[in-house]
Amino acid sequence: MQIAYTDEDIIQMLQSGDQRKEDKAFTFLYQNHFDSIQKWLGKKGFPTTVEANDIFQPALIDLFHIIKADGFELKATATLKSILYTICNNRWKNEWRGHHKQTKLKIESPEEKTVSQSILTNIIDNEKKIVVAQLVSRMGSRCQKLLKLFFYKKMQHEDIANEMEFKTAQQSRNAVSNCKKKLMILITDNPEWKQLLR
Repeated sequence: MQIAYTDEDIIQMLQSGDQRKEDKAFTFLYQNHFDSIQKWLGKKGFPTTVEANDIFQPALIDLFHIIKADGFELKATATLKSILYTICNNRWKNEWRGHHKQTKLKIESPEEKTVSQSILTNIIDNEKKIVVAQLVSRMGSRCQKLLKLFFYKKMQHEDIANEMEFKTAQQSRNAVSNCKKKLMILITDNPEWKQLLR
């Protein structure tokens, strides 16, 4: 009999640093969400299990990095399932463009069909944060930490300087500014994300 983990349970397991707990969390996420996402992707032109796995498995890794990021907090209007759908949505759009298919389709996950307009707005806002977190996770460890301190923890440059062992707050400003520029390059190099963040 499968254990029914809550979102909070899964988050704690993925943040634990314990490989066995992480494996259990991934197994639970796969067993509980892959089938519905595969059916959803099938309606979007990716009907096979292999194609669905090509989207879903990297999405699990993206979700893992987002949850592990400093300052991660699951909002009241979001669930791990909705975040996972959002990540798969982004990856699906990338794959779709990669196949040079230009058909404009309305993308709607099963959860989006049942939420109110106000909750949908919150999900869209959350999607932007997810995309930024995905981009930040691809940067070097130093920039990751600096941007998390600045954006997520909203620390002042004086405090960042102490945390990062800079001699002055100006060094912190320069370092954060440099990392912001690198982040903007990542956004510019990914038109689909740049469009989402407008």
